[in-house]
Amino acid sequence: MRTFVNLFLLAYLVDALLSVADELLKHFLDLTFLAGVRYVFAMAVLAWALVLYAALAFDSRIPKRVVLPLVGYLFIVSFFSFLLYQVFSETSVNITIALGQLTLVLSVLTGFGKRFGGPWHLPEAAFTGHAFTWRNLGRFALINFGIAIPALPLLIYFITVESVRLASAEFIRVDYAGVYLTEKRYRSDNNLIRLIPMIHIGEQSFYTEISETLSSDRAVILTEGVSDDDNLMGGFRGAQDAAQILGLQSQTDMLVDGEHIDLDAMETVTDSAPGSSAPKIVHADIDSSSLLPETREYLNHIGSLVKRYDSMWESMRAIYAWADANVTADEQKRIYEDILDKRNVVLLSHLDKSLTLFNEVLIPWGAMHMPALEDTILKRGFRLTSEQERSAVRFWD
Repeated sequence: MRTFVNLFLLAYLVDALLSVADELLKHFLDLTFLAGVRYVFAMAVLAWALVLYAALAFDSRIPKRVVLPLVGYLFIVSFFSFLLYQVFSETSVNITIALGQLTLVLSVLTGFGKRFGGPWHLPEAAFTGHAFTWRNLGRFALINFGIAIPALPLLIYFITVESVRLASAEFIRVDYAGVYLTEKRYRSDNNLIRLIPMIHIGEQSFYTEISETLSSDRAVILTEGVSDDDNLMGGFRGAQDAAQILGLQSQTDMLVDGEHIDLDAMETVTDSAPGSSAPKIVHADIDSSSLLPETREYLNHIGSLVKRYDSMWESMRAIYAWADANVTADEQKRIYEDILDKRNVVLLSHLDKSLTLFNEVLIPWGAMHMPALEDTILKRGFRLTSEQERSAVRFWD
């Protein structure tokens, strides 16, 4: 166990040094080559800390004055750093956390070095007593039971927030205050692609800001929206009913001034209306007739459930209950792929054509389309150059 603890101390120190170096390089030199290594190392140290913390229950010899401050700092930072991001800039918070970790581990190392009169590792004399005692196990269980009661909601919150962030490839961020969407810009030679994630309902200020940033006469906008020429989706009004219940705006209410064009009919940019200073707008989505029949049935039924209730909570409960009873996991997967993948293929075909005519392509589509689009764009040689986060929904409003 002594070797296990000493290796943890060494890894903790290396993790702190990597964190400080990465943050300083990003802030002063705009270099990010350490980010990947730092992330992997940080996850390994956090997993190590969890194992070591559990070991405290079964080995009373582990010096708690050394281990608990280090492990506790990682847990507190993991759960509560999001609060600091609401007050201070992300850069300042990250640098402070990294410097705090380095300061803490150095003080612990020098502290027990002075106590035991040896180098910066725990000697045999630091591990005294019996390895396992029922008294130590019982005290550990009692203390952690008291901690678990308030900590469990925080753990659920943290897992949920992190799952949303990772599933959306960091295009969506959720915290206690609201929902935030991050626009990402990619360049290759003279071409610029802007992936502008949307959610189907949001505050009017969010859609107004998006509309203003789309006003570029040098760009083409590839718009989202499944058409319904044969009236196959009469029971589904998208997110309009849900937005009305929540007192928000629907994405379909976002107005963008521009010149609607037929991309397939164009050979050059000058084929559009002469002298127009507005951005060009291209409908880059499918018609409902291209969806699977079960997908249309699924969406129509959801639409009818949303209309039936005055409360969004009641609507969601009814939707989940109906889906759980009537739609299998395989069917849900096929529907999800039908809604996302099929439309992404059509969108990417419009993107290819657009890049031959325009230098700037704007894609304001649903956020869950973005991970696959980003992956394709990066594989085609584009590089991420900048990001901009916007508030879409404020919970407390």
